[in-house]
Amino acid sequence: MRTDKLIISSARLVLMSMNIEEIINGKAPYGSKIVVEGNIRDLLPVFKLGDISYDRFILEDGTGRIVVLLPSSTKYYLPGDTVKVVGRVRPCPYAPSSPCIESSDEEVEIRGWKWIDPHFRKELDKMGNFYVRILLQVSTVDDEVIRGILETSLDPMKIKERFEYVLEKGEPASYLIETLSSMTMYSIFFRDLEAAKSVKTSIYLVKGLDLPEGIRSSLRILEEMVDSLTSREGLASYVKPPEAVRGVVERYPLAEDKDLKELAGLEWVANRILKSLKEGKGEFVIIEIKDRTQLVLTRRLAEIVSGISGLKLYYMPVSSVTDTESFLEAVNDLKVISDSIKSGESAVIYLEGLEILLPSDMMLSAMKLPEEGVEGAKVFKTEMGDLFERLLQGNSVIIVATTSKALIDDKFSSKATMLISGTTFRDIGSTPKLPY
Repeated sequence: MRTDKLIISSARLVLMSMNIEEIINGKAPYGSKIVVEGNIRDLLPVFKLGDISYDRFILEDGTGRIVVLLPSSTKYYLPGDTVKVVGRVRPCPYAPSSPCIESSDEEVEIRGWKWIDPHFRKELDKMGNFYVRILLQVSTVDDEVIRGILETSLDPMKIKERFEYVLEKGEPASYLIETLSSMTMYSIFFRDLEAAKSVKTSIYLVKGLDLPEGIRSSLRILEEMVDSLTSREGLASYVKPPEAVRGVVERYPLAEDKDLKELAGLEWVANRILKSLKEGKGEFVIIEIKDRTQLVLTRRLAEIVSGISGLKLYYMPVSSVTDTESFLEAVNDLKVISDSIKSGESAVIYLEGLEILLPSDMMLSAMKLPEEGVEGAKVFKTEMGDLFERLLQGNSVIIVATTSKALIDDKFSSKATMLISGTTFRDIGSTPKLPY
């Protein structure tokens, strides 16, 4: 895990206007908040980071290209869109040596478009057996594919007629081949038999035309690919998205002071944390959650504090400690984080499932482990305890979500600077002069 440092002079981020070349060349440290304008070149497949799905697109501005990540996006972007993006520079999770930008729908403004007015896009999303946005995500040349989509509506007969038209005019048919290729990849990737039938019908109709050998050869390859729909071993490198990142996820969320209102009963907690950060102090906050709504609010607290302060967010959802492979990755990531904290880095660290890593005697009893399992758990807890002590030594913010502090070893839960009850979302610890 890369741990580049960003020195923040206060608890508020400063917005910097940059071009993509400057970002790629490192003029904005990881965590910086930037604004950049450019055109969307390609849509990329959805990428899963922990338990969050990110839409992605490639942005270019004449000086370079960079990937933009958008968590849980509901906006409809298309290649050729001119956009203004406000986001934070971060290492790409699937290519850590390269920078990318983490943003949000609210911070991406579509200022112009090439193909379809944004107001009408959702109405045109489904064409035949294909979802257009997803089709573009699995294509390799988006600009050509969207032209093919709009000219044919992905209807087999219209595809055949379009081929016929461009061949008669002596025009290149490469964009139509790209469209059929994307339809093929879509069919294979999603194992969509209805979509595959559309591809087969289209190829069958086009094959009846007087075609140059190059086009006929491409159609044969696509036909073989569709026929092997149930076996995609040879296609994995083309259609398989990057592996989801598990363990502790490194995030760079966006937030402003106005977003604090979203936190309802936790707004004062965020303000106190931000005040402490401005004073160069850390906080260790345990929040007892009673339901899903409170869990979502607690996660949002971590995002907003990270976004406003400019610190990176280390995010460990409970799913990171509930299966063996993710659990081991999470533990290893926490070791890396503790080393970086020890060396002077500050961060926001959000943890779920701490009761599994540092269980109290009550929690160990509830696990009903065999005798040798209990001994092993105690040895592991000692190792994790040393690691967590290192996390507590820095000036970072640690936010823990749990159903009850009684499930976490008291040696550590007693060190919390704030203990928040899920019933009232008010501090039930001993800190005086609380703002409520």
